[in-house]
Amino acid sequence: MAEGRLYIGTRRYSSWSMRGWLAVKLAGLDVEEIVIPLAGGNTPEVKRISPSGFVPYLDLA
Repeated sequence: MAEGRLYIGTRRYSSWSMRGWLAVKLAGLDVEEIVIPLAGGNTPEVKRISPSGFVPYLDLA
């Protein structure tokens, strides 16, 4: 079972999402990867998921 969730944009187009994904993989964390669309900027969906409104966001709760 996954330890948490990693919310990212598309790794191919978002270098910040790629960095977050890479850090989690190198740390060996077992997380569920959830890709959300980033087109359109800071959407209500992103604000609902991430308190800061930015991704990548790691939720270990």
